[in-house]
Amino acid sequence: MTAVDPAPRWINPTCIEALHAGNRVRTEHAALHTVAAARKAVRVMRKWAGHPSTRKPAGMFDRYYEALNARVDHPDASLAEIAAWLGLRKDQYSARLRRAIAYAQSLEANA
Repeated sequence: MTAVDPAPRWINPTCIEALHAGNRVRTEHAALHTVAAARKAVRVMRKWAGHPSTRKPAGMFDRYYEALNARVDHPDASLAEIAAWLGLRKDQYSARLRRAIAYAQSLEANA
């Protein structure tokens, strides 16, 4: 196996650093947005906890609530870190978090 080739000579290393910085900014912005949405979703789900409409399918409400709380409790952690704590892969946790936020929004809309 060969070593990873360095960037082509025509790419300025400063440009690469700027691209990485831009990616970090976008990631931080998305994390802030997701944490805010998760906080709101937790408030909605607390209000609906125990309601008959949240009992089916079995365990879904609890899994969603766990995913939301993990994001709210660890706003600076990466999705991969939180996923590992919950015993999930990053893509599984990301999907569960997205679905949990959408579920809370649907509960709020039907209130």
